[in-house]
Amino acid sequence: MQEHHNPGETSKLFYISLMKKLLSTLLIICHTSFCLAQIDSLKQCLLNANGKEKLKILNKLTALDTTENFRNYHRQATALAKEINDDTSEVRALRAMGNHYLNSGQTDSAYLYFTKALIVARKYKLPSEIIVCLNKSADAQEEAGHFDKALQLYTEALYESKKINKKKEIAVAYENLGIFHLYQRNDSTALKCFNEQLKLLEQLNDSSTMYICLNNIGSIYLIRGEYSNCIQYYLQSIGIEKRLKKDDAVAQSHVNIGIVYKTQGNLDMALESLLEAVRYFDKQKPSTDRAKCYTAIGNILIALDSTKRALLYHYKSLEINEKINYKKGIAKSYTNIAETYMKLAQYDSALIYITYSIKLKETLKDKASLAYSFDILGENYFHQKDYAQAQNYYLQSMKLQQEVEDPNGKATTLNKLGALYFEWGKYDLALKNLEEAREIELQIGAKQLLLNNYRITRNALKENKDFLNALYFSDKYIELNEDMLNEQKNNMITNLQLKYDTEKKEQEIKLLTEKDKSHAAIVSQQYTLITSLIAGAFLLIIILLISLKAYRTSEKSNKQKQVMMKELHHRVTNNLQVLSSLLNLQQNRLEDVATKDAIKEVQHRLKAMLLIHRDLYSGSADAYVDMKIYIEKLVDNLLSSFGYSKSKMKINLVTDHILLEADKALNVGFICNEVVNNSFKHAFSKTDQPELTITLQKQGTEYLLFAIADNGKGMQIEKDIEKTNSFGLRLINMFIKDLKGSLNIASNENGSRFEFIIPTNNLNT
Repeated sequence: MQEHHNPGETSKLFYISLMKKLLSTLLIICHTSFCLAQIDSLKQCLLNANGKEKLKILNKLTALDTTENFRNYHRQATALAKEINDDTSEVRALRAMGNHYLNSGQTDSAYLYFTKALIVARKYKLPSEIIVCLNKSADAQEEAGHFDKALQLYTEALYESKKINKKKEIAVAYENLGIFHLYQRNDSTALKCFNEQLKLLEQLNDSSTMYICLNNIGSIYLIRGEYSNCIQYYLQSIGIEKRLKKDDAVAQSHVNIGIVYKTQGNLDMALESLLEAVRYFDKQKPSTDRAKCYTAIGNILIALDSTKRALLYHYKSLEINEKINYKKGIAKSYTNIAETYMKLAQYDSALIYITYSIKLKETLKDKASLAYSFDILGENYFHQKDYAQAQNYYLQSMKLQQEVEDPNGKATTLNKLGALYFEWGKYDLALKNLEEAREIELQIGAKQLLLNNYRITRNALKENKDFLNALYFSDKYIELNEDMLNEQKNNMITNLQLKYDTEKKEQEIKLLTEKDKSHAAIVSQQYTLITSLIAGAFLLIIILLISLKAYRTSEKSNKQKQVMMKELHHRVTNNLQVLSSLLNLQQNRLEDVATKDAIKEVQHRLKAMLLIHRDLYSGSADAYVDMKIYIEKLVDNLLSSFGYSKSKMKINLVTDHILLEADKALNVGFICNEVVNNSFKHAFSKTDQPELTITLQKQGTEYLLFAIADNGKGMQIEKDIEKTNSFGLRLINMFIKDLKGSLNIASNENGSRFEFIIPTNNLNT
């Protein structure tokens, strides 16, 4: 239901917002007061301090004090260091000045004092101080954007560390170099540096630094797209962080894992990781990381169609951002809340929050983000069919996109304009904007935007009666969609591999203490997986049958039918291939024979479906299957699966070229699969020359005879069926019932014969 606000409610919202801002301001004042109190406390300590203790206090005051007094503290520290003849403190006094300027963003002045400190450290031959001064000088140069000079200084610090052969200093030097290269996107060099650091930290048994190094390595593997390695290092990091009771670090590592899963499209696992992060964040003070975590959860919940729950997390993010007075975060939260209300079709509420967002972003002068908000505002009016207002805000967004030179943002807005003009009936304008967007999308490789562009372009061309070009963009849409689905399939398989490896490690630990119980749990888990996969496979069958029946009743043109059916069969084929890959992955890692056999049977059933859909996808829109060719392919597949060859197994195929509609052909294929599968498994154990005969022939004009016979050892029908789990027989009965046919089973010492009589009047309805 759409939410409405009266003026009184709006005033109340404004009042609450104002009070929150006042509270945030008070928090900042309190924080500033705390720093001033710290300086006052140091000043009090200074009155009673002497010697080196007094030097430490003076250096702290030099770095902290934001008034002109810092110079006075520095002069006192330098004089005292010379007076007590303390060379190290003289260096540190100069470093304190450098820190003061670096903290205030004056990088040139900071570098000047770090260089002075370095000269003094070299003069007095203080190796540890030389290393620190080199690293601080490098920090100042990097901050100023002088990257070549920064790299030179970081490298020199590593060289000096190796000269004194102190592992801790060498580890720090490698960390600084690694972080520098990571920010410069030199991931291979960064990885080498972090791996060297990790070796040293393991030798030092320095857990307090090791978890940071592991996180850095994980981040590099994330950039590379090597998700398995990435997860491995993040999990190692979490183990150390928990031992050290560093809840904030544990939370951030779980966020990192959530990012990996989200990148792969595994939203359920991403949500699980982020919710675990929240559990640790909630123990900490409000922070931007905590707010971002809530935002990420909200976005994932929207993708999972849990929109009302998503709204709750976006409000939580807003609350945190307001507490810490993070204005960019507040503006982003307003935008997220507005988008969520739009998902709920509560456009009045969305309008309030997107207006808040725009006003705040205008004060921040964040043009790129402001353009996005105008897009959302345009979309709001678009959904309400106020096309003139929507156009106005989209064009305002376009103007800002051109100023900030954001190609992705520009392509997004052009796509939105294309969709708007299409719905408005202005097809030429729609095509013009879509063409401009397409040029950008192809250049930057924005696949999702391009996919949407192809879809709208196809529809606009159809409305313009340009069917030839419409068909071209339909093909482009299908081709790109196939590539993206294949990427998703590979990600799904990788996710399963990650999940399996993690579970396997946990199971191995349990096996050491409770072997039998653990084994039972593993087998149970495997059967649960099989059941789920079987259910998924049959769900696909149901979807297919419904789609085919809907297709037969449609009144669209021949070309439109071809495009529609080609895309339908492609989607089903792709999903079946994903299921088959998942089954292969699981089967290869199993040891339990019964479980492996069960998975093998499911694979055979999937193959029966795949054979049909591959032919239909590559063929015409007529959903008919040549049963002679289909049964030949099906039996060949079963032969190779059970390790038979045509030289060792005699196959007699007595089949006519009978054309059946795809849904009926699939029923016959499943029946064939179950009976032949049973023969290969049980019939030929004592047969030297195995033989299988499959017959599919018309019996006059009213019936089809479908029979499968073997020359195996035969079966005691009632007894054998009763003692087996008979899932295959239940499937056979289900499919022959759908064909409105009958089944007769005969068996003796010369073999078994399954005979099906199928009425032809049911095969074309």
